[in-house]
Amino acid sequence: MPPRPARSESWARAYDFWDRWLPKAAGDGRTINSPGTRLLFAFGCVGFGMYATYIGQSTRKAMQLPRERGGKLTEEDRMQTFSAISGTYDDTIGREEFWMGLALVRRWMMTSHAKGDVLEVGAGTGRNISYYTKASSVTYTDQSQAMLDTLSAKLPDGGAVKHATQQAVTTDLPFPKHSFDTVVSTFGLCSYEDPVKALVEMQRVCKPDGKLLLLEHGVGTWPWINQRLDAGCEMHAKDYGCVWNKPIASLIDQAGLDVEYMKRWHFGTTYYCIAHPSKRNVQLRQRGTRGVFSSS
Repeated sequence: MPPRPARSESWARAYDFWDRWLPKAAGDGRTINSPGTRLLFAFGCVGFGMYATYIGQSTRKAMQLPRERGGKLTEEDRMQTFSAISGTYDDTIGREEFWMGLALVRRWMMTSHAKGDVLEVGAGTGRNISYYTKASSVTYTDQSQAMLDTLSAKLPDGGAVKHATQQAVTTDLPFPKHSFDTVVSTFGLCSYEDPVKALVEMQRVCKPDGKLLLLEHGVGTWPWINQRLDAGCEMHAKDYGCVWNKPIASLIDQAGLDVEYMKRWHFGTTYYCIAHPSKRNVQLRQRGTRGVFSSS
């Protein structure tokens, strides 16, 4: 067995790795090779590994579970699932989101873009509450009263931001047209039978110059990960009420949103999208679902 390299030689090899793999700084050809960048890159590698492990374990578990009932997941099924997991959801999801870096992504999105009167649809247990630091008011809606009860227990008693909750279905929101400056959905499109109609309704209640903030998960950019998502989709939906392989980018396009910025992470399965209501008075149709929806 060859001798282990001396510490100085190991560090030399590490620096050579950074020089070859880190991106070049614009204009001068130097690498972005600060200690902070190296640390960030290392955390990114760990995050990718953790996410791949999470997907593998989740789909393996899903495929091993007994298939007690087949067929399409109904709204009644979803509501029963949400009620059952509302008390443990934060503990389960919190660990996964920590290793995937999603808590930081939530914070960045809300503190950077959620301003004025904010509506969060499919708010669940309220995982974004502490990040609405620049909002005037936040209204949280969810179809599951059990989820809203968990959320309500987290709301602050006072402060500059006004908080309110209302049980509501995202595809039929009980608010007038152009009511909110910002409309937020985080990991909610996966739970709607008709996600395009939900996006159209979100546009309706958003002001013309407002923003729609979407942090979602769906189909990825790598065939192997999509195969894993497809294999475990049915049982994951029954466990969490979530269909995790929806074509998010296509749904956003079908709904006619004007996308300002979109970025994808975790092998393309996490979508970070900043959008605006469509300025076109168009008729929108989603293939394979009922109805024609209007953005007006």
